[in-house]
Amino acid sequence: MRKNSTLTRALNFGVVAGFVCLSSLCAACFTGSSQRVRAEEESAAVADASSPGLAATAGATGPLEGVPVPDSVRCPAPLRVGVLLDKSGSVHENVVPQMTDGELENLIGLLDTCAGGEVAVGVLCNVSGDKPFARLYLSAPRLTVPTTVPVPSQDPFTDLKRARAAATTAARRRLAEAREAEVRRIEIERFRMEALALVQAPISCSRTDVVSGANRLLTYLAEPLSVADNLNPPRRVAVFVTDAKDNVRRQTLRYDPDLDAAYLLVGGGPDAGALAPLNPARFESMGAALRWMQSAAAAR
Repeated sequence: MRKNSTLTRALNFGVVAGFVCLSSLCAACFTGSSQRVRAEEESAAVADASSPGLAATAGATGPLEGVPVPDSVRCPAPLRVGVLLDKSGSVHENVVPQMTDGELENLIGLLDTCAGGEVAVGVLCNVSGDKPFARLYLSAPRLTVPTTVPVPSQDPFTDLKRARAAATTAARRRLAEAREAEVRRIEIERFRMEALALVQAPISCSRTDVVSGANRLLTYLAEPLSVADNLNPPRRVAVFVTDAKDNVRRQTLRYDPDLDAAYLLVGGGPDAGALAPLNPARFESMGAALRWMQSAAAAR
């Protein structure tokens, strides 16, 4: 009887000891698993923090030539830029430089790496202002937010749950960023094709309807802002690549003197011609005008 009792106690002790060991082993497994997940999340956080993010991938939209636009550019306000290109024969006589493909890429890059905004491109010809501009609107670049690493607790099951939730959130955010980047890329490519057709158009116009084109560009600049944009009004810039000699005189110049905008005239003419009421700043080349826009956009 005593032997049976002793045997029973020994068996019971063995079962309890085995259960304790098994529990300790499971806890160690879960703890190790949660630690591995946290380590992976920490690695992801470091990778996210060190990566340039969507805002710095403007180079993926095409090579930037001419005036470099650094990835570090961050602007306090979005841009609204309009460019008119003179395609009449007088540009040769007055040494008006033509916008290059690389300068167009720089303009896109400035918008993409800055604070977003809009750019429009049109041409001056025999009859100007009768066709819509090629336009591109980009929202402000998304700045990558580092992955949040859950704070460890005393409960391995809670740690594991938090780590899985954080990993799911990070994966969803990366997916949303990838979708946004693809939409942005497609929209930039659409504009690039439309604008390049205007930039590369031959100089074949016999007359220059400067004022009609300028009136359409001024209408674009003065368009009402959306509710979101009103929180951060854009910096408006009109760029006229022309000798400003209007030999059509189809319209009179209509402009709002109270509109907060900068007017740039790129050309070799002796004066501002039909654009004199705007009192534009004069530039010898499109590259110089782009450098001015870059510095003005980044100014606080």
